[in-house]
Amino acid sequence: LQSECKNSQDTISSNLSFIRTLINEGIKHDLYKGKNPFNQLKLKYSDNTKEKLTAEELSAIFKCNLPPIKSMQLARDFFIACFLAEGTRAGDMIMMKKENIINDCLVFNQQKTGTHMVIPIVADLNQVFNKYITVSSTYIFPLLEEEKIVNEIVVGSKLTYINKYLKEVAKYGGDVSNLVPPNVDLALKANFSKSAQA
Repeated sequence: LQSECKNSQDTISSNLSFIRTLINEGIKHDLYKGKNPFNQLKLKYSDNTKEKLTAEELSAIFKCNLPPIKSMQLARDFFIACFLAEGTRAGDMIMMKKENIINDCLVFNQQKTGTHMVIPIVADLNQVFNKYITVSSTYIFPLLEEEKIVNEIVVGSKLTYINKYLKEVAKYGGDVSNLVPPNVDLALKANFSKSAQA
């Protein structure tokens, strides 16, 4: 993959991670009986520590005029929602359902840590949610509505979709072009306290 396809180490590991997930799902559901090759293979990633977004960059993302392209609007709103929900991880936000809204708070258990979260829904966050919640919707954001099965692969592909359009948003305000889904979370968390005080 490196020599013939000119893939970077991160691309190779990301693609192998997808295959590892398929094998693990197959093993979990008794569809694959062979040895798991990933028991002896450690995926390697380069250190992609991203710069934190400044308060000015965050403000630009919030305020910039975007073209009337639904995918870009959704990506920005999703990013803003993660930020306003105290830096909620993208993987948690995408799974958020209407039933997670209780007494004007987001109430959920973090997928990564299991930590029980109760986050007040501020007026701006409520405004973002109201753009997407409908009577018939299950999820707050419409990214998973049409999916019959929701698993790590589906969530990962939807977060990749969001990231793709965040890069387009970056052309209109705020440089988020360097961010990928896990680092969106890091940037949001790192800037939440700083921006809340500004």
